Amino acid sequence: MTNVTRSEDETHSMHHSERQHGNKSVDDRRRDERLPLEGKITVRMPAQEFAGPSENLSRDGVYFTAGQNLTVEVVLPNGQTRSGQIMRIGAVRDGEFGIAVRFDEPLNSDELPS
Repeated sequence: MTNVTRSEDETHSMHHSERQHGNKSVDDRRRDERLPLEGKITVRMPAQEFAGPSENLSRDGVYFTAGQNLTVEVVLPNGQTRSGQIMRIGAVRDGEFGIAVRFDEPLNSDELPS
């Protein structure tokens, strides 16, 4: 089995192409403005089990799809808690992953950082 490693340029290019959808970038498709958020968040996954079809298998791991949303609870730096659905997970750098969560109930404008 061959390990595949990508240079930073290849990874950046891959992420850039993943962000494209038709002629619109992710930034063009977003419904709400993104605001910077400093501090740590805590993510909890309630005890849940799901079954999904397997796509492929190697000695190092398995790739599968989930037929349902994966629910998490997010505690923001200010202590607010929101439940939401994992929408996307992707490698950012070696050992780091970006995880996008859509809240079940949006934050009110007064709950956003100023």
